[in-house]
Amino acid sequence: MKEKKISILYYTGFYLLLVIVLIYAEKGINVYVVISPLVFLTIDFYFREIRESKVTVKRKEKIHELLIEKYGNGKKNSEGDLECLIKNRNIIFKYHTCLSHKGYVINNFLTLYMDISNIESDIKELCKIHFFCSKIDSRDCIYSPVGSSLFSNSLKTLVKNSENALESIIGKSDIYIQKKRRKTKEQRKL
Repeated sequence: MKEKKISILYYTGFYLLLVIVLIYAEKGINVYVVISPLVFLTIDFYFREIRESKVTVKRKEKIHELLIEKYGNGKKNSEGDLECLIKNRNIIFKYHTCLSHKGYVINNFLTLYMDISNIESDIKELCKIHFFCSKIDSRDCIYSPVGSSLFSNSLKTLVKNSENALESIIGKSDIYIQKKRRKTKEQRKL
């Protein structure tokens, strides 16, 4: 929604400057002074809207290929994210980019989501409190971002570091769920 507002602002600014150029061109004012912001807006719009979307699509395809190569299986879900079955758990890999407005540097981000829809409702509610939680395709998931350094922000580094994040989220969730199941069994015995 925010991107659509930005696009509308660019188009509105573009047409407003075009009208101003036409009005001042008739009055004999220097047209180049009025045209230069128009050219700047057009170039900025190209880099923000067109180039960023093309680069994001190519990078998303590339990271999906690398993740399928590493983990073996996978399919795209309805949102276009990669979904894999790893260690009998449904894992969703969500990739997104951030384009900096200064210098047009692209930052890559990968987040792992683990589906917790199949566990008991009381334990699921406790997991939502203990872990970062989100809904994807109306499924409850806990998630963990994949860490990477600022200097090594490549797709291959994200895929390499995804294994550590995957082990961490599976290990922590298993320990937490087992602990809570033990407590609920003990409470039922009393």
